[in-house]
Amino acid sequence: MEKKDSAGRMWDVAVIGGGPAGLAAAAFAARAGKSVVLFEKAAGFGGRSASVIESGAVLNLGAHALYRGGSAQHVLEQLGVETPGKGPGPNIHWVPGEGRGDIVSTAGLLLGRALTWAEKRRFLRFFLGLRRIDPKKAEGMGWTSWLAENGLTGRAAAVAEAMARVSSYAGDVDRIDAGTVLRQLQKPGVIYPDGGWQTFVDGLAVKAALAGAECRTSASVAGVDCPEGIGGAGWIVRLADGEAVRTRTIIAAVEPLRVAGWFEPWLSADYARSLRELEPVYVSSLDLHLRRLPDPGRPFALGLDQPLYFSAHSQWARLCDHPEHAVVHAMRYDGGKKGDPSASRAELEAFLDRLQPGWRDVVERVRFLPHVVVTYGMPSYGRKGAAGRPAIDTGAGGVYVAGDWAGTEDMLLDAALHSAREAARLAVQQQGKGVNVS
Repeated sequence: MEKKDSAGRMWDVAVIGGGPAGLAAAAFAARAGKSVVLFEKAAGFGGRSASVIESGAVLNLGAHALYRGGSAQHVLEQLGVETPGKGPGPNIHWVPGEGRGDIVSTAGLLLGRALTWAEKRRFLRFFLGLRRIDPKKAEGMGWTSWLAENGLTGRAAAVAEAMARVSSYAGDVDRIDAGTVLRQLQKPGVIYPDGGWQTFVDGLAVKAALAGAECRTSASVAGVDCPEGIGGAGWIVRLADGEAVRTRTIIAAVEPLRVAGWFEPWLSADYARSLRELEPVYVSSLDLHLRRLPDPGRPFALGLDQPLYFSAHSQWARLCDHPEHAVVHAMRYDGGKKGDPSASRAELEAFLDRLQPGWRDVVERVRFLPHVVVTYGMPSYGRKGAAGRPAIDTGAGGVYVAGDWAGTEDMLLDAALHSAREAARLAVQQQGKGVNVS
């Protein structure tokens, strides 16, 4: 392929990364009247939010959920991207470890013998008063320590720990910031989108293009230059095919180590260190397309003594061409360390054997993903959750970041899209016109 050289044109904003954060940032900046170019190294948009269609069923990369009323839903609505779908209600099935009791529903948990009367009273007091708790007062404390301080012990604490895992996707409940967990638990439920998360990705890509952004796929960034120094004529983004793209500002919507690698010469030592000190959070995921769900009465379950999750997303969202087929996600929350693939898969299959006996006889497609990154910023109590994450403005003139690890608001997709909107606002504002994109 002949190398191109676009150095003669100056773009207002170059966005690196075509996941939800990058696409949203491009849409906001283009709507503010700026010339925008976006580079995505893969052949399609979406990144970790991409979905695939196989044999008439939509599979996400592991279990994903959109929080109702959160920053992500607000941003999507602001950009005109619809969020169709439904989510599970409070009817959870609780799965104790092998030999530690029977599987029980939430009602059975509270009415049966799984919890003592004292544990039931303490848990109900906690759950019913959850919306009145001030998360800021819990910042800087680990979730397990906060539970103990507030009187939740034994099986009641195990239930609350499972709730923390499912809301944060982090398995290290002793390290998760309690304030972050409380904010997640105070949100009013989740949505599994019709058509999978590609619905959001495609919607954002359309909105960015309609606003005038030039969004390129198969465009891998090799590096960046600031030839005249910060405060000069801007930046050059160098693509792997040799093209050089000039831009006044950059929004990097990629993983933090790539930001550190590209921009470290122009970052403060403290900011570069904050990028390198971030910890990813991993899960192991078993994604299934089944010809039917063997036990439709157990569509959602959590491990009571183990960091395990199960949900038949197709019970609430349109994900299959065939009405009787089911799309199921089972996950193990591995936390800050990658799990052993063989052990994780065996544990997930045993979990499914207990919840959905006979599932092996109705398999259409099985996909095991051993090391899925759910966020690049572990919400640890040492960082007070989001409060310790790198700022959206990197301090390198005209360079901003967006992602689930950037900025001090929210987490997961909420953090990604909140930071995308803020990065676009700062990029526009930096160019002197102060156009409001909020």
